[in-house]
Amino acid sequence: MSRETLSQQYLVHKAHKAHKALSRIDRTRVEKTPPSTATLGGSFFIASLKHQRGSMLVMALFIMIVLALLGLTLASSLSSTGNKVAADNLGFRAQLATQAGMEHIKATANPAGATPLSCNGTINSPASFGQVRGLEGCAYQASCQTSTTTIAGVNYYFYRFASTAQCTASELISAHTQTDSMMIEQ
Repeated sequence: MSRETLSQQYLVHKAHKAHKALSRIDRTRVEKTPPSTATLGGSFFIASLKHQRGSMLVMALFIMIVLALLGLTLASSLSSTGNKVAADNLGFRAQLATQAGMEHIKATANPAGATPLSCNGTINSPASFGQVRGLEGCAYQASCQTSTTTIAGVNYYFYRFASTAQCTASELISAHTQTDSMMIEQ
């Protein structure tokens, strides 16, 4: 055998002996070391993991539960936001229907190009009103009361108008009321 081969075998033999000695020392340290003093080096880390068996499962479950709760909260928030937008939209439509009723009753009391009339009554929205685009499911009821008054020898009609509209869409209902008054010379 060559001298070089012998020196390589000798080095391998010495390394193997040193490894055996270190593993014996590590085993005795692990057995004597309590888990609270285990470090992250060598066999101490393995001993520490043995004492922590199952803790990763608990952490994973905790994280999954927290993420599920966050997801449910977000879904609930989006749902309530969608309902609020629908209610706001329906309220706006009811306001428009109320305004339409107010304009209708005012035009009845004071027709364009004619003398003002006395009105004491109530009108309802026509059947086709609920078919108007943007006002589907809406209806109004408008009323007018007229009184006469004289100011400085001049006769006036004093009108009190009220209009109430209601819009429905699935489970949502929105109602809006508007009042107005005006005085016109007879």
